[in-house]
Amino acid sequence: LRVLDLSNNKLQSVNRKTFIGLKNLDILRLNSNSLRYNTDRLPQGCFQPLESLKQLSIQMNNPQGVVDAFVLPDETIKDLNMLETLELDVNADNEDIL
Repeated sequence: LRVLDLSNNKLQSVNRKTFIGLKNLDILRLNSNSLRYNTDRLPQGCFQPLESLKQLSIQMNNPQGVVDAFVLPDETIKDLNMLETLELDVNADNEDIL
């Protein structure tokens, strides 16, 4: 499996076991779910099994304008050594995107 599109699935969170076994995945799309960009919904290490991931898209996950939906903690993506593209929503009022 090289591409996994989980967009529009009403996902509210992922955990450290969600992506186990997907070490060859190149592209992951998590767009248009209910994932807020914080360590409760996207915990540290949740993407660690994705050793080959090159593109991660987590756009349009801002439930009803929640401000902290735009702050993606560093520890959430620190294991993605092969990552080339990270697609996020950007809130112009928040300078702490990463």
